[in-house]
Amino acid sequence: MVSNLHEYSVSEIAFALKKTIEDAYGLVRVRGEISGFKRASSGHLYLALKDDKAVLD
Repeated sequence: MVSNLHEYSVSEIAFALKKTIEDAYGLVRVRGEISGFKRASSGHLYLALKDDKAVLD
């Protein structure tokens, strides 16, 4: 493991990904199938979006 790598928070990565997608595509609509839908005891919902070539978990 390389110890001198910059460490990013989850929110920093999420914001960077959001900005990158918005800058590249503007507003988007995603078409796919919902799979693996689960409701956790905390009340949170978990799912994956998929099509025939990829899965977003």
